[in-house]
Amino acid sequence: MSKAPHQILSNLLASQLVPLSELSYFAKEAGKKRGEVIHYLLSLVDDIDEFLPALKEKVRAACHRFLYPLRSKSPEVTASPAAGTSNGVYNDAEEIIATLRKILNLPKIRELFSEKNNPAYNEKEVVDKQGNLKRIDRLILKEKEIIVVDYKTGESYSKEHAGQIKEYIDILKEIYPNRSYRGLLIYIDTKEIREIGDGCARSVIQ
Repeated sequence: MSKAPHQILSNLLASQLVPLSELSYFAKEAGKKRGEVIHYLLSLVDDIDEFLPALKEKVRAACHRFLYPLRSKSPEVTASPAAGTSNGVYNDAEEIIATLRKILNLPKIRELFSEKNNPAYNEKEVVDKQGNLKRIDRLILKEKEIIVVDYKTGESYSKEHAGQIKEYIDILKEIYPNRSYRGLLIYIDTKEIREIGDGCARSVIQ
C-alpha cells in the first residue's frame, strides 16, 4: 500500500531536521569561535585611537584567520543570551565590529589603553609555582599599582571568573611584592566591568 502524499512529505521533512542537541553543539562552537576572534582582536589593541579607524579591516582579517563568517546568509542561534545577540541578528564580522566599537569607546575601557607612561602588555604569559602557564589578557604596570584585566565573551559574572583574576594576582605578587593590585573583569557583550578587590567583586559600570 503506497503512502499518502502528506505522509511522504512529513517523512521527508523529518529526515532534514537537525536534532536540538546538534544545534546546541553548533551554537556553542560558534560562540567559542567568536570569543577567539574577539580575544585575538583585543590583543592587537595598544592605542585605541589608532586601532578604531582600522577596525573593519582588522576584524575581517581575524575572521579569515579563525574561519569565522564575514557575513551570515541567515540568522543563527547564538551560544549564549549574554552574547547580546539573538535569533534575527547575524553572527558575523559586522556584529563583531559593532560590539568592539561600543566596548572600546567606553570611557573606563579607554583608560586602560591611555597609560602611555606605564608599561602595558597584552596576552602576558606568567607561570605559577607548579609550572603552569597562565595568560593575562592585559597587564598594566604602574609605579605603585598593578592592573590585571580579563575579557569575557558570551558570559555573565561568576565567582570562578573572580577566582581566575585572584590567581593571576597571587602569581604577580611573587614577582612584584610591594605594589597594590586591582583586577578587572570586562564582559564584552553586556558591557559590564567588575572590579575584583580583596575578597569581593563590585560592578564598576554597565
